[in-house]
Amino acid sequence: MADFKAADGTVVTEDMINGWCDALDHDEWPEGWKNRSDIVYGKPPLSVGGTATLSIKVPVAMKQKIAAEAKRHGTSTSNYARALLAEALLAE
Repeated sequence: MADFKAADGTVVTEDMINGWCDALDHDEWPEGWKNRSDIVYGKPPLSVGGTATLSIKVPVAMKQKIAAEAKRHGTSTSNYARALLAEALLAE
């Protein structure tokens, strides 16, 4: 496997990654790692700016297709529809 470069230019080798994995598997922090915060339980917010309801009408067949695709991806219909909207907006 090829070495990787971190954002700061540090070369990250497979041996380094294996060492980190081994430490974490033993519930230890790898050397040089620091805990930056406490564990936060619960679902993260969808947006920093809050959320708002968007109600739209779509053909029944479209809603059924969205629901089927959401189920296939293991997510809710709302979450899947949000992802579709975000993807379309980011593509612009």
